[in-house]
Amino acid sequence: MVSPYIIGITGGSGSGKTSFTRKLVEHLSPHISVLSLDNYYYPIDRQPIDENGKPNFDEPESLDLEKFKTDFLKLIAGETLVLQEYTFNNPALVSKQISIQPAKIIVIEGLYAFHVQAVAEKINLKIFFDLNEKEKVRRRLKRDAEERGYSREVVLYCHKHHVQPAFLKHVAKHKLDADMVIPNNPNYEKVLGILTFYLRSLV
Repeated sequence: MVSPYIIGITGGSGSGKTSFTRKLVEHLSPHISVLSLDNYYYPIDRQPIDENGKPNFDEPESLDLEKFKTDFLKLIAGETLVLQEYTFNNPALVSKQISIQPAKIIVIEGLYAFHVQAVAEKINLKIFFDLNEKEKVRRRLKRDAEERGYSREVVLYCHKHHVQPAFLKHVAKHKLDADMVIPNNPNYEKVLGILTFYLRSLV
């Protein structure tokens, strides 16, 4: 099997990583597969606890990064993965099984996409999504209410005590490592078009 072309996409929570990834899939299917870090969170009873006794889903320890690394290496070696969807503890959602097929293009997407050295060193193209803090909070409020059933108070508490401190400590530095920094405003369609054109030339 020819080694896949690997794209890593990271950035702050609410910066647009997932929506951009979905558009890449729309343009490049069936030649593309996505491995999302969202499905590697530990159950809530295994999450690190903050100083107020609240679970903190934004530290690297909240994720099973060892399993993520193992699965990533299996996927790029040509194996199919079967994962259990993580529903962010929303009782209204039923977790589904997700099958991820090997493909010519593999996208690694998530807050800690570049955090594991064994994964980061194999990424061919590193993309960092950049967005101002006010807009990230607005997007997170909307997403977490609609998709995860979180209240406004919970979202704002998490942003202040978990999201922003973890971003500054662990994620922001990867902007310097990125091959491409995308300011996520409504006009990134040009960047998407150029990247899609380039990736199509690979497959």
